[in-house]
Amino acid sequence: MTARMVGFRWRPTDRNGERKARIGLERLGPSFSKVSERRGVLIALAAADADSRILPDDLGVVLGPLFLSGEERDGPVTSVTSTEAWKLAESGGACLVQNYWGGYCAVLHDHGRDELHLLRDPCGAGALYVLDAGEFTVFANDAEDLFVVDPELDVDQTMLSAFLCQPRLVAARTALANVREVLPGVALTLMRTGRREALLWQPAIREPKLDFVTGQAALRRAVGRAASAWVGYSKQRGPIALRLSGGFDSTLVACALHHAGARDVICFNEFPADTPEGDERTFARAAAETLNFSLSELAAHPDHVSYSAILEARLSARPSYSEFSFSDSLLGDAINAAGAHVVASGQGGDQVLHRSRTASIAADAMMDGCPPADLWRIALETAQLIRAPVWDVFAAMAGAAPPWRQFSPYNNVFDNVLASYGSLPARAEWAAHPWASAMNKATPARALRMAHVADLHFYHQRSSLSGFIAAPLLACQPVVECCLSIAPYDMTRGGRERALARIAFGDWIPRVILERRHKGDTTRYHRAVLERQLPFIREMLCDGELVKFGLLAREPLETALRRDVVVDAKTKAQIMTAFIAELWLRRFLKTKAACALALRAGAGASSGMGSDLQSG
Repeated sequence: MTARMVGFRWRPTDRNGERKARIGLERLGPSFSKVSERRGVLIALAAADADSRILPDDLGVVLGPLFLSGEERDGPVTSVTSTEAWKLAESGGACLVQNYWGGYCAVLHDHGRDELHLLRDPCGAGALYVLDAGEFTVFANDAEDLFVVDPELDVDQTMLSAFLCQPRLVAARTALANVREVLPGVALTLMRTGRREALLWQPAIREPKLDFVTGQAALRRAVGRAASAWVGYSKQRGPIALRLSGGFDSTLVACALHHAGARDVICFNEFPADTPEGDERTFARAAAETLNFSLSELAAHPDHVSYSAILEARLSARPSYSEFSFSDSLLGDAINAAGAHVVASGQGGDQVLHRSRTASIAADAMMDGCPPADLWRIALETAQLIRAPVWDVFAAMAGAAPPWRQFSPYNNVFDNVLASYGSLPARAEWAAHPWASAMNKATPARALRMAHVADLHFYHQRSSLSGFIAAPLLACQPVVECCLSIAPYDMTRGGRERALARIAFGDWIPRVILERRHKGDTTRYHRAVLERQLPFIREMLCDGELVKFGLLAREPLETALRRDVVVDAKTKAQIMTAFIAELWLRRFLKTKAACALALRAGAGASSGMGSDLQSG
């Protein structure tokens, strides 16, 4: 877990702003220690560790795992020299994005211009939030700490409405009023007065462009370098825990770690008890035995799941499906017991290695000017991939050319009839995403791939595993940039998803996994969980806080919850989205009440409101 950071920015001549900022720091309690202060900028850390790099000369901090780009180097960057720190700050963070990678967030103070630059990992790790508190600005990597600084924070009801219709929405706006998230690829600059944003990275086509053959070699190098870096990191932080499902992606990560020299990887496979169609242990065992890794098999039982436990989770900046993980501590407890601090998985493989089944893949080939023979082959392969007539592919190719094409990451599948305000807020936030312009200019399949890279942000939302250090081998900057250099129709050559990756790592992956065509089906397990939790869901949602706020329509909600069993997948998704939003809102109200109580009790420098919140 990365150290918690809270920082303040006020106009250097504004004594009142400075006074209020220092009061905010006092409220956080003695667990926070000041590490930098200069010209109206103050930064404090709690639980600082080896990944907390305090830059010399009060130039800021870089938190989280950090590695050098473009070279074979084992292990992380543990410190930054004064010369390099000045380069990072004076470049506005551009040198950090270009020369380093990892799950970092950074605050860089350019003394010459007196500008403070806030940025994070372009692939979604290293959360960073900013609160406009009037006479000063607060920034933090934990949303609940903002609440301690400003107990008057309120709910952004528009963003809650947007979440109900698009639960994987990626937006700077959060569900906390006046709190914005620094999005991946963006540097937010706080000046003495005002602020601006600069786009330092986006998932556009990378140079040099790679073909089907050169792409395989480049992907092997990128994955190998990422694995070597994390193996070097684990030598300092203990063994790596790997979530090994037995699918292609998690097995690839296991093989990459093994080839990078890891020998103490502890694998964990969660399987649904009494649901054989969802049990993938046969494949996980094959992978672990091939690599001589230990494998712990964890049986997930529906009666061990308790959605009420989510109410005890620390407050996040917005609701997220990832918070369902708090309902069952099975995996986190097992990793803790094994003594691991770093957790790897195959997450991100769907987005990065191109699992997407879309006819627009062939449209990209047409717009790239592929020769007629190649275009015909790609059209046939795309039809095979999406399991549709080739004429459907031709229709997609014809409709892809401007001016008829307009791309939006908005997914109609998530439209929610239970929401009172419809999809407009979510559509507006997607349109405001900093990558939206590039998506509209890209070819159709590449635009979709850009949206998938934005979706990597989801894997770094608060979850039951947030206390561990995430090692996203497939969703890290070097691997993502490599895949962006390869055309979508080369990633799916032969009409199979992940085709290029399967060939590139064919000598690593056990054949029984390489030839898999289907994933385990956990539908019956999740239906059993829902049936057991339905009374609690009804209790929370009917006459709940969302209904009181007018964000949920009571009549369709009561109709959906009237049944003893929810069979329809779309209705189930709508209910679960509303439910996790309801639990988030209740946690918000609970945190707000606790802050108000601590404030009335006189919590300050001596007691610490932040300490009070964390203890109860």
